[in-house]
Amino acid sequence: MDNIDRIILKYIQKRFPISERPYLKIANDLHLDENDVKKRIKNLYENGYIIKIIPKFSTRYYEKYERALVAMKIKEDEIERAAQVINSFENITHNYLREHEYNVWFTVSGKNADEIKELVEKISKELNVKDYMILRSVKTLKLDTEFEVSE
Repeated sequence: MDNIDRIILKYIQKRFPISERPYLKIANDLHLDENDVKKRIKNLYENGYIIKIIPKFSTRYYEKYERALVAMKIKEDEIERAAQVINSFENITHNYLREHEYNVWFTVSGKNADEIKELVEKISKELNVKDYMILRSVKTLKLDTEFEVSE
């Protein structure tokens, strides 16, 4: 990752454009070439710096949906596959690897608790995971996360 990649990462964390040609907007704002921006973002994705690009919604959006934090016990040799399965669902916004008995954590949203439970059961069945916890959100404490992009 070079300095231009870092600048792009910082930019898209806060202001990914909603437009017909978002990469052109990024390129223009950063004084770069549109094709170069596309290639760089693709490269950042392929190298694991970007998992997916999704919109962040206001608190009003989240108030309409149930949210939960899910903790699963995943075998060490299944973690990569688990990440791929978990990331394949659009209503999963984050996932984390933790040094803990429950080593894979992710956030999920749904229309209601039943929808969340069904999704988590689908994931657990696909991964053959029997031990997991669904921790329902009762209050939104933080909506904004920005990761530091260091040199």
